[in-house]
Amino acid sequence: MIKNLNLDDQNFDIIVENARKAIRKYAPYWTDENTHDPGITLIELFAWLKEMLQYYMNQTTEPLEYQFLNLFGIQRDFGKPAEVITKVMHIQDFESLPYKTQFSKGRFTFETQRAYVLDPANISDLLLDYEGHMKSVYKVIDNGLTVYPFGPEPVVGSSFYIQFDTSHVTDQIYELYFQVYDDYGIDRNPIDHAQMKDFSPLGTIRSTYKNEIGDWEPIEIIADDTFGLIKSGLVTYKIPSSGKPAAEAFQIRAELISADYDVPPRIIDVFNRIVKLKQTETEPTLYFDATGFPHQVIELPYEEIYYPSIDLEVYDLEHETWQKWFAIDSLYEADKEALCYTFEPEIHSIKFGDQKKGRIPPKGLNAIRIHHLEKSHLNHGNIAVDTLTSETSSVVLKSLTYAVGGRGIKTLEQMKSELYDQMNHTKVAVTEIDFERILKNTPGLMIEKTKCLPLYRPGLQDYPNKLVDNEVSVLVVPYGLSMQNRLNKTYIKNLRREIEKYRMITTEIHILNPVYYDIEVYLELKSTHDHKVMAKQVEQTLKAHYKNDFGQDISKSQFYKLLTEVEGIETIKNIRLSSLQPLSRTKLGDLEIPPYGIGFLKHIEIVWLED
Repeated sequence: MIKNLNLDDQNFDIIVENARKAIRKYAPYWTDENTHDPGITLIELFAWLKEMLQYYMNQTTEPLEYQFLNLFGIQRDFGKPAEVITKVMHIQDFESLPYKTQFSKGRFTFETQRAYVLDPANISDLLLDYEGHMKSVYKVIDNGLTVYPFGPEPVVGSSFYIQFDTSHVTDQIYELYFQVYDDYGIDRNPIDHAQMKDFSPLGTIRSTYKNEIGDWEPIEIIADDTFGLIKSGLVTYKIPSSGKPAAEAFQIRAELISADYDVPPRIIDVFNRIVKLKQTETEPTLYFDATGFPHQVIELPYEEIYYPSIDLEVYDLEHETWQKWFAIDSLYEADKEALCYTFEPEIHSIKFGDQKKGRIPPKGLNAIRIHHLEKSHLNHGNIAVDTLTSETSSVVLKSLTYAVGGRGIKTLEQMKSELYDQMNHTKVAVTEIDFERILKNTPGLMIEKTKCLPLYRPGLQDYPNKLVDNEVSVLVVPYGLSMQNRLNKTYIKNLRREIEKYRMITTEIHILNPVYYDIEVYLELKSTHDHKVMAKQVEQTLKAHYKNDFGQDISKSQFYKLLTEVEGIETIKNIRLSSLQPLSRTKLGDLEIPPYGIGFLKHIEIVWLED
C-alpha cells in the first residue's frame, strides 16, 4: 500500500529552531545569533519560504483530483441539454425546417438537430384487427380513452392500421410518436439504444404499407424507441425508393409476429409530423487573440454553455490554414505537440497547454476561433413548454412531452460522491443483495420483487438444512395483470443475459419462478353487526396484513390477533387453514411456506355463529 506522506510536517518556528541549531556545525565562527543579526533575518526569510513550499507541495490540486478520479473510471461530465418532442400543427403544403432552426418559449431557446421536410398528411383513422374483426378506434382515442392495438391479451397475427389522408413520399424520413400507457404503479426499467443489442424484445412487430395495387410491402424501420410498443417513443421509418405507395387511403399496417409481453401494449394516442428539439442556442463564430504564452486562458463571453458543442480552430501561419484542436479531460494526458485544450467551466473558460503538456497556440491577432458553440440552460431547461414559435419559420409546434433529460455540469464533489457510491456497489454479483438488485433493474423489464436463495438449486429438498456449493437461485416475480405472475421465456432470456455480466466464473445461477400456494381460510365468527359488511372488513384486514412475500408462513395465532382488533367481532370460535398444494404444518396447525414459495389467500370462508 502506498504511504500517505505528510510533506508539511514542520511549522515556521521548528524550521528556524533547526537552522539555529545547525549554526555551530556549519558556521562555528558565527557568534551573534540575536534577532537583529542579518544572518538570522535570512534564516527567517528562507524558513518562511520553506514553510510555504511545504504547504503547497502537500496539497492535491483540482486537476490532480480529476486525474485520480479518471483512474477509477469517473469521467468529467459537462452536462446535457434537455430535449422535447413536438408535433407540427396543421400545415397546408410541404414545409422545410433547416438544421438548427430556432424555436422559443419565453427565455428558453430550442433548436432542431437535423433538417426536416414536413409532409402535410394527417392521420385520418386508426383501425384494429384482432379476433377476425376490423374496428375503427380513432374517435375512441379522441375521447381520451386508450386502446389495445393487439387486444387485451395480445394474439400473434393481430394487426392495427394507421390511415393517412394523403400518400407518403418514397425515400423520405417520417416519424410517428406513440404515447403508451404506463401508469401501472411500478415503473418499467429504463432502456436505450445502447442496450438494445442485449435486449430480446417482448414483442416483434412487422410493419408494411399498402401499395398502389393493394398489396402489402415492407417498410424500412430506421429506429424504434418504443421497443415494440412497451413504452412511449418515436418510430422512425421510410418507404423504400423502389416502393409505390397507394395514392389514396394510404395505410400502414403493424402486425404482431411474436408476443411475450408482461402487460399488453395500450396506446393513448398516435401523432405524426414530429419534430425533436434540443434546448440549445447556437452562437455565431467567436475570435480571440493568441498571446503565445504558456497556459493561455480564454474567457468565454457566456456563462450557460454546453461545452462539448465547442468546435475550436487555431490559425496555422506556416500552412496558412485553420487547424482543428481537440478538447481533452486533462492536460496531464497530452504530449508536447498535442493540439488540445481543456474546459474550465468554473470560470467559463478554455485553457491551453505549455508546450510540455499540449502545444501553445502561435501568437497572432484573431488566431483562435470558435465557429460552433451552443448555449444551454442544461438541467434548468427541464420545463413544460406547450407551444413553440420561430422567428424564421411560420411553423408552430406543440409539445407532446416535457423538455426532459437536461443534466447539469458535474462538480468535483459530485464526482467524489459517485466514486464512493461505486466503491460501495460491487460490479460482480457476490451478496444476496447484489443478485436481487441487478435482476430487479434489468433494462426494459418490469420486476415486482426478487429473492436470492444462496447455495440452492431447483428440486433441492430440505433447504436450507441441505446446501449445494457454487450455485445460486434467484426467484423473480415479474409485474403483470394477474395475481400470480410467472416469467416467460423472453423475460428469462433477458434476465440471464443481464446477470451474466456480473456472474463470478465458478458460480452457476438459476432464474426461477416462485412456487405459488393457494391458501384457503375457514373462520367461525360471531358478530351482531351486518354480516356482509363484517365479512368484507375481515377479508380486507387479513389480506392487508399478508403481503404475499417469499417464505411468509400462514400463522393461526397471527390471524387470531388480527381478528380481535376488528371492531364488531365478538367471538372467534375456530380458524382452519388449508392449501390446495402440499405444505407442511406445525403442531399448532400453521402452514409453513418454503423459502422458494409465495402463499396467496385465495378464498376466505366465514361461518357466522348465531346466539
